[in-house]
Amino acid sequence: MSKDYYKVLGVDKNASAEDIKKAYRKMAHQHHPDKPGGSEEKFKEINEAFQVLGNQEKRQKFDQYGADFEQQGGFGGGVGWEDFMRAARGQNGGAAHFNFGGIDLGDLFGDLFGGGGRGGRSVQRGRDIQVDVEVNLEEVLHDQTKIMQLRKKNNCDVCNGSGAEPGTHKKSCGTCGGSGQIEHMQRTILGMMRTARTCETCYGAGQVPEKVCKHCRGDGVLTRDSDIKIKIPAGISDGETIRVSGHGESVQGGHHGDLYVRVSVRNKKGFERSGMDLYTDAHISFAQAALGDTISLETLDGSVKLAIPAGTQPGQRIRLKGYGVPQLQREGHRGDLYVQAVVEVPKKLNRKQKKLLEEFKELE
Repeated sequence: MSKDYYKVLGVDKNASAEDIKKAYRKMAHQHHPDKPGGSEEKFKEINEAFQVLGNQEKRQKFDQYGADFEQQGGFGGGVGWEDFMRAARGQNGGAAHFNFGGIDLGDLFGDLFGGGGRGGRSVQRGRDIQVDVEVNLEEVLHDQTKIMQLRKKNNCDVCNGSGAEPGTHKKSCGTCGGSGQIEHMQRTILGMMRTARTCETCYGAGQVPEKVCKHCRGDGVLTRDSDIKIKIPAGISDGETIRVSGHGESVQGGHHGDLYVRVSVRNKKGFERSGMDLYTDAHISFAQAALGDTISLETLDGSVKLAIPAGTQPGQRIRLKGYGVPQLQREGHRGDLYVQAVVEVPKKLNRKQKKLLEEFKELE
């Protein structure tokens, strides 16, 4: 079955070139394999769709003949998927600029993943880091601050990431001639492709130090332990991820990566959570259910008094308003606690209890 590239990008068949480009940007950012929850297969599919719909000539052929107009297979004839992904991830010295029919995908990568755009130098970006943190259900009631120790690449504290010995100057890079990029042309099934990758010598800066920093040996970064404060907002759910911008790894002459903190919320025995609401049980006697009573109930906020109405039925739920979980990012808004009555029928009765129940039975 032929692929519907319009459906892949989520656009109408009458969408403008700019609309298609915007849709691609959004979906590429969402499904990039290096992002939490990303998918390499989905990322490959949307890039295949953009190669066709982003090229006016190919789009016209697709509209007329469908996806099989030239046995379209995504990336071939010298443009391998691995090459494309290396460019998207900024590997081999930075993001490459792929030019397909006048559309420079390097511009898109620059916006999405930290590389440079057309006419400018590619800027490297440090590696993102993902860590896990665990909190108790009670801790979800309030904002929490956790201090995590991570061993990662940080800017050299002597040269501040420049790679140059303090007090010395920089000179033009001899590898790239000061442009920060190394370009070459390649013939592919899609036509001539211009690639421009970040210079491995100067990391895209166009300059190199006359004298390298002795502390980091010119790398600009050192691997060491870092204490990072992580703010966990009240109301967060199990499995949610917090992005801490700029606290990933450092890279010389580039941007810091990001830190992604995946939160696991430990359940509390006797409680179940559904969104902002909590559910628990209250075990009461037959007499308490029939006559009503006030009992002590444990909640996440501590012990409270719960009124049991007379005539409470087994399985009946009593609502405690505002004793649930806070709503994420909305201070003062909390869910409710629903207490299910579990009426316990005694298995053994003494003589007096039996007599009283028999008299009650006769009165019914």
